[in-house]
Amino acid sequence: MLNLPPHSAAAVSGELVAEFVVEVGEQLDGIRVVLDEESAPRGVRVRWDGVEVVGRREAVFDADNTTYLLPGLTRGKHVLRVEGEVLRGDDGLLEAPILVGRFRLDDGQLRRLPDEPTEWEIGTPWPELGMPHGFGPVEYVFRYDVPTEGAARIVLPECTGVAEVTFDGVSLGRRSWEPRDLDLGHVTRGEHEVKVVLHGSWNNVFSRLNTVTNGLLGPVELLISAAS
Repeated sequence: MLNLPPHSAAAVSGELVAEFVVEVGEQLDGIRVVLDEESAPRGVRVRWDGVEVVGRREAVFDADNTTYLLPGLTRGKHVLRVEGEVLRGDDGLLEAPILVGRFRLDDGQLRRLPDEPTEWEIGTPWPELGMPHGFGPVEYVFRYDVPTEGAARIVLPECTGVAEVTFDGVSLGRRSWEPRDLDLGHVTRGEHEVKVVLHGSWNNVFSRLNTVTNGLLGPVELLISAAS
């Protein structure tokens, strides 16, 4: 997910022409451009490296979106061009196209997200993982070796959005607000697994002024009260 900053924008014959430079680091497929129909109501056209891309109505963020499936992205610099009368957003900025797909941003280049689980330092926010505007979902897996049985609870760290939690494959529901504590009841000694699927905030997709930090910003704690 990436909200593109304009490389250039100018009024030409009563129309707005905006160009966005996209640098691709490796072959990518399935990348779409998303525009909001209400913000671009008058015959907006999208061109990728000079070739017009046909759009279709598709609900991504809401029912008023139009998506443009880009051809396979090859390595190198590309130009996305948006032509037509584009209105301004609520925050006074040009309504920018949004790139959607499985990619990350690495040193300014679009690259594939890994298909296999990846380890990273606990508490790393998503922008540092190459997802500056991404809102997920991202699945976290934590494994614990519990030394003694007893009453247990899970304490989630600070985060923005909705967290879905499972314990040993059993759903514990969702938590949207602090405190994000979940009672587990009695837990046996041995190995256990906690999965957290975090759906972050969309805020960074639509606003460059009031950003939030997506991601789990600390460890997930499994607290045990030893049985007496």
